[in-house]
Amino acid sequence: MSNENPRPKLPEMTAEDMAFNRRIFFSLMFVGLVLLVSLALPSLREMFAG
Repeated sequence: MSNENPRPKLPEMTAEDMAFNRRIFFSLMFVGLVLLVSLALPSLREMFAG
């Protein structure tokens, strides 16, 4: 089984690394969404009230 890719080979990532990175990525996305919503809520409320 030879898979040749022109790019320089990255260090092997184990399944644990992938899961860890995914967890970090999703937690960051979640935090960003929460911040976005908390920032947008007052203006939305004003829009609906007005």
